Amino acid sequence: MKKNVAAVVGATARTGRYLVETLCEDAYFDRVVALVRRPGMARYPKLEERVVDFGGLSAVDLAGATHLFCCLGQR
Repeated sequence: MKKNVAAVVGATARTGRYLVETLCEDAYFDRVVALVRRPGMARYPKLEERVVDFGGLSAVDLAGATHLFCCLGQR
């Protein structure tokens, strides 16, 4: 059976946090990968935080992700 993995870019701001919480509570997703500048999000059993340099985002490995969500905003 195929695993559903959501990757969220911009997971630490208000919209991103809400999305991550929603995805973690959704039985459809087996894993949620949050790309963050620094760790410290709420703990969920299926949440994986990956600390990344957003200046070099092309180097991030998202192999296995079946869904990609972008919540990057303007400061």
